[in-house]
Amino acid sequence: MRQAEGAERMKINEQVEELEAKLPPYPPTIPSVHNEPAQRTEIHVLKRGEWEKKGDAVGPRPPSILVAESLAELAVDCANPRSQLAQWLTAPENPLTARVIVNRLWQHHFGAGLVETANDFGRNGDRPSHPELLDWLASELVRNGWRLKPLHRLILLSSAYQQSSDSPIFEAAPCRPMVPM
Repeated sequence: MRQAEGAERMKINEQVEELEAKLPPYPPTIPSVHNEPAQRTEIHVLKRGEWEKKGDAVGPRPPSILVAESLAELAVDCANPRSQLAQWLTAPENPLTARVIVNRLWQHHFGAGLVETANDFGRNGDRPSHPELLDWLASELVRNGWRLKPLHRLILLSSAYQQSSDSPIFEAAPCRPMVPM
């Protein structure tokens, strides 16, 4: 197009305009969040979860489903709300995060988690098959400073992991000798 001139350039411009007309519309807004105290983005309850439909303004705090209603919101001018959320998520008094991580690791190694519904630990999710084991592994994760390697080692060296198992995947397709072409 840089080298095109006159009628050829006009024809290319028309083709570009036709192609641009076929593009899907841009999203109404692209949400972004500022965490600098001077420019911090206000937090709103979103109506039906839509960014465009802002409801009442609220302060930062963990989701109500996870904490007591009496837990106060952080002040709007709080210095590091994300750091405070991270501290809350990893606090020993909040075992949910450690349980979810342990369940994902167990699922990775065994093919199924101690809680079958790995994406739903809430009221609608399944109960753990071995709740004491889940709690103990979660406490070990916290005791080891949230390091995953000791937990992997603990699981992989367990007698449960070292027991043999037959996989139906490998039994499904018999081996066939290769036929030369």
